[in-house]
Amino acid sequence: MDQLDKAILMELGMDCRASYSMIARKYGVSVTTIKKRVTSLIESRIIQGFSVQPNQQLFGASSAIALLKLSEIPDEILEYVGANKFVSAAGLGLNHEGFVVILYRNNAELAQVTEMFYSISQIDDFEIYQVLLPLQERQHVPTKSITDMKRIDWKIIHLLQDDGRKPLSELSSQMAASVPTIRKRLNFLKKHHLIDVTILLNPGAIQKGFMVIITIELPSITSEEHFIMEEKIRERMKDNFWVSWKVVDRPILLLAFQATNPIEVNHIREGLLNLFPHATLLSETIGGEIQYFPDFRMNVVESEAARKR
Repeated sequence: MDQLDKAILMELGMDCRASYSMIARKYGVSVTTIKKRVTSLIESRIIQGFSVQPNQQLFGASSAIALLKLSEIPDEILEYVGANKFVSAAGLGLNHEGFVVILYRNNAELAQVTEMFYSISQIDDFEIYQVLLPLQERQHVPTKSITDMKRIDWKIIHLLQDDGRKPLSELSSQMAASVPTIRKRLNFLKKHHLIDVTILLNPGAIQKGFMVIITIELPSITSEEHFIMEEKIRERMKDNFWVSWKVVDRPILLLAFQATNPIEVNHIREGLLNLFPHATLLSETIGGEIQYFPDFRMNVVESEAARKR
């Protein structure tokens, strides 16, 4: 991957429906080059899909990250975990460990995931961290509510959930609505941050590597300090850093990096401790590639899209 690939991932991560011609103009290359790069990113599984989903903040949903220790990794365990409607993504590494991204609206829903972990005999141990949204997602606070959304909005989301770049003309034929109407509603949904229009990114597939989540604890950390820390990490480790989560009730950060070998993980670890000498390393979890799953939002979208009025 070179800088153009990273730029494409950044642009499509912000808006998976961004036109290739716009990206081409911005970076001074041809549309054909952008199309070829995107095709290559898809074929290498770095981009696993283009997705349009309701913003989780519409439902008052919270996030959690579970770090797993396993005695063995049976082939079907990812599918079993992903079948839980409060699991949105997961990854399992070669060292009998992994991670699960959880999306839930209340403690009862989180408890369902916890109970599932206890029911899987191959899971020896796990720890669940309730986390804030990543910094970039916290900026996308909805400025309208679910009550401002129309049935056509839910139908649009339903048709774009697994095919986020579907052309407006195809949406029009499937919905019996005009292209200008669909464009207007999509612009409304995006303008008010009612939807996430993004790619399903799989950092572990870069250079056939893996994703590692490094958990560190600090004496204290405010939201402003978290922002400053992430900027420092992104600047120093721009080739590896992916995203960070701040634990809700403790001064703990979960930092996700892409790496290609154990030596690179050592360099990342040393770099972190040099940047933040007061930090304590709590754990490292190598999670392999990410697999995404439909969460509870899919049921909501299907129900709203199917209602009569």
